[in-house]
Amino acid sequence: MTRVMVVASIILPSGDAPLLVDRALRELGCDTKLVALEEDLPLMEAIHWVSAARFDRRRFNRRLLHEAARFDPDILLIYDSNWGIFPSTLRSLRSRHGCRVVLWEKNLNLWTRCQVECFPLYDHVFCADSYPLPLLRKPSTGLRDVRFLGSCCDPEEHGRVPLSQRDRERFAAEVSFVGGGRPRRRELFEHLTAHRLRLWGWGWDKSPALAPFMVPETVFGLKKTKIYSATSICPSLQSGLYQVNGISERPLEIACCGRAPFSEPQPDLSRFLEPESEVILFSGPEDLARKVDSYLRRPDELDRIGERARQRVLAQHTYRHRLSELLAVACA
Repeated sequence: MTRVMVVASIILPSGDAPLLVDRALRELGCDTKLVALEEDLPLMEAIHWVSAARFDRRRFNRRLLHEAARFDPDILLIYDSNWGIFPSTLRSLRSRHGCRVVLWEKNLNLWTRCQVECFPLYDHVFCADSYPLPLLRKPSTGLRDVRFLGSCCDPEEHGRVPLSQRDRERFAAEVSFVGGGRPRRRELFEHLTAHRLRLWGWGWDKSPALAPFMVPETVFGLKKTKIYSATSICPSLQSGLYQVNGISERPLEIACCGRAPFSEPQPDLSRFLEPESEVILFSGPEDLARKVDSYLRRPDELDRIGERARQRVLAQHTYRHRLSELLAVACA
């Protein structure tokens, strides 16, 4: 049985994706240990973690080595980004346990100090965005093996769920969005206020037009799935911070709930979904507003696109698919 130690951030703004990674690995027959960066921190480490941008990471690295000594991993999987694992820690892990070090980079967090210094120590790097791959594959980076490994969803968490009457009253909308009201998002949704709109998160009230639609609540897990399932259209905006060519998990999660994903065009999008057949593309606020109006008048077409998208993600884009590919490489 392959032993995989997963190191990740699991604070609520980061979502519960590391828990889904851990579950998929266990379903694939691995013995796993999840080391959460923020979970059960000693007092001084917790203070350092939240008090400054350049906090002291030494305590975390000592704790990671201690957990590895107890677990004896075959693979150390750094999920999301390397937020503070020292090169000396990775050298020690490789020396003591002979484990392979794998990074699944989801944030394009490639040039911070810890990340760059650790490049020669990663056995494999999987990147969720194709944009940096040519640069990362240059010999000068010191990286051994760089591959694309895109976003995914979890049918147990993001699949269709039955909705009670109370659920429908609480979550139903023509258009919904889960996430903070950043300026670009506010501009987009200001064009959709003629519809039954729900905006789950904070910051939307910075726009007077959107304030009546804001639902200031944290959303994750089953609650997010119910929102997607109870909504006709859930637009997906890609973040310039975390994607250049790639896509986030959002359109795949929406599709897994049987809803037609609406997305901005992205170079990597066709790797996941067929444009116009499995995902509806929009470019800018006015175009989205036109397409929302059009498709709300054609609910049967929305359902057909949603079902095609759902079948595609179930067949190709789950956490089990992604982790199977990762393990095939890391265990070779």
